[in-house]
Amino acid sequence: MEFTVVSSYTGENLEKNDILQTMKIIYIHPEYLIHMQCESVEEYIKSLVHTSCRFDSVTMLRMLETENYRKNFGKWIFRHTKTLKTAIIYFESRFIYITNSSIYAISKITSIEWQKNDDLASWIGHIEAKISLGELSLFKEVTRDDMAYISIPLNKIPHMSDDIKHQLRILKCIFGTNVAYEMKGTHRSVLLPKSLIRPKTIEHDHLWTIFSCGTDTKTIIFMETSKQCLAWLHITDEELKQDFVKTMSQFHEDDVNEKILHHVFPQCLNLKVGESCEHVLPFIVDNKVENVKIVCHRSRSVVVLVFTRMRMRWNEVYENEECENEVCECQNA
Repeated sequence: MEFTVVSSYTGENLEKNDILQTMKIIYIHPEYLIHMQCESVEEYIKSLVHTSCRFDSVTMLRMLETENYRKNFGKWIFRHTKTLKTAIIYFESRFIYITNSSIYAISKITSIEWQKNDDLASWIGHIEAKISLGELSLFKEVTRDDMAYISIPLNKIPHMSDDIKHQLRILKCIFGTNVAYEMKGTHRSVLLPKSLIRPKTIEHDHLWTIFSCGTDTKTIIFMETSKQCLAWLHITDEELKQDFVKTMSQFHEDDVNEKILHHVFPQCLNLKVGESCEHVLPFIVDNKVENVKIVCHRSRSVVVLVFTRMRMRWNEVYENEECENEVCECQNA
């Protein structure tokens, strides 16, 4: 059975190639929501984490200004916000130009392929986060066959399984292309459709962590943290991969851990896409207590935590004469 979805897109996010951020559903078949195991339209929209289209939204807007009507086709990556069940949804759309930066789309769902896991959505979110953090500085926009891509050297991307690579090919990604980067030479690269990657700038002092998650703290999956963060906390990637929550809990007293589990994490995970929240928490590192500002940035498939170390204070349990002198020097400064 084929399903139809009628949607509208408007605003500056459309001009920034963030078509999912501005998406509003006008009509959706009730049986389609049941098939996707969504309780509401809002849950369905939140579960659409990435899209790969023949024409990105910027190109589509430009075309519609002269043609008023245009066909487009592509895939949505659906990742259920609660169950994390992931599917690739194939669609054909007819876009209609309404006003400046406002379009309607009548989309026919042609196929739905449920995946074994959510690794694809997390991998794309990982790439998006690293570009947002400025940790993938070597990338550029290129055009192939009238389609806009972002190219990234293969030696700069996170590890991918053969299954992820196969799924990326379905999404029109191209592997092993030689791309010349200004002042950096030519590198074998992967080309990702521009519509697939929607980074935003995240400011930081090189202390950050990326993890994948659902809408509860039981599904937190560690992905990567900065080398500076590992050096500061004296931990390893392997420890974080084994149990992210347990590893991080060693840096807090029990009452702070309770606050993190029952207040901080739930607030972070319930943020809307593109939103952020801020907390200041005490960390115990090298027998010293210091306040750390944590800013949580929520994307559709991953969360980025940015840490900022604030003025240090010594824990009274470990004070001695030498420590007291150092504290006085800090206060006088």
